[in-house]
Parts: sequence; C-alpha cells; structure tokens
Amino acid sequence: IVLFVGAWIASLFVDKQTSKKKKQKVEVREEKEDQDFEEIKKKFGWSDKYGDSYVSSDLGKVLWVGRDQWTLFDASEITGYSVIEKKHNEEIYNGLRGSISGGFIEEPVGKSLGFRSGDIIEKMGVIFTTSNGTDHEILEYEGNGEASKMGSDINRHNTLIHKLEEMVNNETN
Repeated sequence: IVLFVGAWIASLFVDKQTSKKKKQKVEVREEKEDQDFEEIKKKFGWSDKYGDSYVSSDLGKVLWVGRDQWTLFDASEITGYSVIEKKHNEEIYNGLRGSISGGFIEEPVGKSLGFRSGDIIEKMGVIFTTSNGTDHEILEYEGNGEASKMGSDINRHNTLIHKLEEMVNNETN
C-alpha cells in the first residue's frame, strides 16, 4: 500500500510538471502572435486607426481587429463595402417635435449619406467584403452623440469611406 501511495504521489508531481510545461508553451505561442500583431500595427500611422482596426491606402492594407482575432488584408482583397450610419433626429419636422428614427442604413454604393444639424449619431462604421466572400465590420462609433459636436468624427468616417473606395477601385499604392 505504501508503494502504491508513493507511486500515486509521484504521478501527480509528474502530471503537474507536464501540465506546467504545456501551459508555458501555450503562453509563448500567444506572446509570439501578439508580437506579430504589434510589428504589423507599427507599420500603420496613428491616423490610420478606425475603431480597433487600421486602414491605410498608402500601405494598401487593412489590419482588421475582431474580438478574438486579427487579420491583415491586402487592398486587392477588398471587393466592396457598405456604410453603416445609424442616427435619429430630435429637431422639429412638419411642426411636430419628437424623435424620428433614421434606423440602420447600409448603403451598397459606399458613399456617406451625411448628417444634419440636430442628428443624434448612434452608430458609424463600415462593413467591407473580401475576395473570399467574408464580411468584416469596422465600428468607429457607437453611442448617442450630437452630430453638431462630432465634426472630426464625421470627417474621419468620410476619410475611411474614401480609403475603402480607393481600395475597391484599385487606386492605392
């Protein structure tokens, strides 16, 4: 019995050491992936950041960052995009005061519909499509912001649309 208990304790120790080594290997792999991400991210300028992702027509690349993953796309892989502009307006329309829903707008042509004074912006972004048929969302803003106070955000949104337009039309470097 003593021999059996001793062998059992020894096997626990060996299993614990093996488990610890496996865990270290996993941590190294994840760290390496993060290093790759950081190296790629350094190639983009601060003005190329949209939401969590990066888009550069100068580099001809999109670094898409999702919840649990990231992917680097070449401009030639971007085949289309849709604009996301969700807003509502709290101004007076036809003599009535209240909230009029703009709803979710997805425009296949890709041009921004724009915002008017009194618009409350709820969501801005784009969904781009790659050559393998997958869609990827770049969410630039989500909240309840007055369009009149979000001029720089709206300008950046339009710049992002312009960059994707260049990529789709093969006008990048």
